[in-house]
Amino acid sequence: IMINKEGSADWEESLSPENQLINNFGRGVCGEDYPCGLCQGQCETDDDCKGVLQCFERDGNEAIPGCLETSSGQASGLNFCYDPLGTYVIPP
Repeated sequence: IMINKEGSADWEESLSPENQLINNFGRGVCGEDYPCGLCQGQCETDDDCKGVLQCFERDGNEAIPGCLETSSGQASGLNFCYDPLGTYVIPP
């Protein structure tokens, strides 16, 4: 899922390495109606993340497993969806 800055979903699925870059959409975008995908946030709970993904809650600038830092994800304490098992495959 790619969510644009206005908060609406652009349902583009891709197996591109870009899906592992951190994308911070801000509070209130990720949720039950538009769950965030791998390395997307900001999530508050696991329910904000798609499928088996979970919300990786940070207190500071901890690295998010399986995700690459970008300037949009470097703010301290922001939470992002990640794959705790390292096996997530983007569904068709």
